[in-house]
Amino acid sequence: MPRKVEISGLSKWFGELEALRQIDVAVEQGEFISVVGPSGCGKTTFLRMVAGLEPATSGTILIDGQPLRGPGNNRGFVFQNDSLLPWRTVLANALIGPEVAGKVGDRERQRTLDLLKLVGLAVLRTTTLLLVEHGLGRQMRSSRSSYSSAVARGDRSRCAA
Repeated sequence: MPRKVEISGLSKWFGELEALRQIDVAVEQGEFISVVGPSGCGKTTFLRMVAGLEPATSGTILIDGQPLRGPGNNRGFVFQNDSLLPWRTVLANALIGPEVAGKVGDRERQRTLDLLKLVGLAVLRTTTLLLVEHGLGRQMRSSRSSYSSAVARGDRSRCAA
């Protein structure tokens, strides 16, 4: 079985600025890793590259043994800034991924509620984000990303709380 993620010789330049140099990482199926470092060291650039949102200057990224060709439904990404719609409810924001994919039904709503429960936001499901404390935005984005990427992969089993 191929590794979940295999990265070799990954480098990134922005003009004259070297953001990443020769990064090698292997992540096995089911393994959990963290990317840590000081501000400006390239963590976000690295994650954007693995998400397929930023091209590499050199090196390779394999996901499940396949070369990365851009964004895909086999991974999720939570942006640093709030990419939430403040006039929508917590539940409506969490359902944006399935909504865009045209996959919103009773089953998806229930799975989304299960994820909101998991991150402690189910009690706020009918509240608009204008009324929700800013710090809860990250929990909201996490539940949206988890569910959206699982639905896109057809892996709804990971959506149950």
